Amino acid sequence: ITPGSKDVTLLVSYRGCTTSSTQNIAINPTPVVSVSGDVEFCEGDGGVQIQATASGGTAPLFYSWTCDDPLNCGLSSTSVEDPFANPDVDLTGKDADSVRYCLTVTDVNGCASDEVCIWVIVKAKPKMDAGPDVFICTDGPGEFLLGGLAADNSAPEPVMYQWSPATGLNTPRLANPFARPTATPI
Repeated sequence: ITPGSKDVTLLVSYRGCTTSSTQNIAINPTPVVSVSGDVEFCEGDGGVQIQATASGGTAPLFYSWTCDDPLNCGLSSTSVEDPFANPDVDLTGKDADSVRYCLTVTDVNGCASDEVCIWVIVKAKPKMDAGPDVFICTDGPGEFLLGGLAADNSAPEPVMYQWSPATGLNTPRLANPFARPTATPI
């Protein structure tokens, strides 16, 4: 039905006598809403903004966000257009987890949009261990650094390593590079 004003007529007949009454019905436009595609962020980075766009309807528009895990939604607000989502997920033993957020927009006349949803994916951040402190003598034979993934790491391999400063290392891109001092300190 196209928004606008429509007249409807009611006819009532009784024993051959007919009467009618006309009434005007206002058909209000329904809000239309869309959300950005699924979004992701690394655990501990503070979340991500969900972006929505609403059009149509009669202003003001009212936003209502929900999620499939109400106790751990982590929304900055359930009633704004573009909230920040920082769900509290347990990544123990997982490389990622996700929470589904859904939005319905209602206008001042009570006309509601269709519900639209988005997934927010929280990726496990690699947990590293640089290893124990190492003591190396100047012009000594050198020693391997014992870095790598921490025992409680959930991020899947392969991961990329980068030691800095790289001076004095055989390669800064290994978990366990060989460190040998030169004239330039490490």
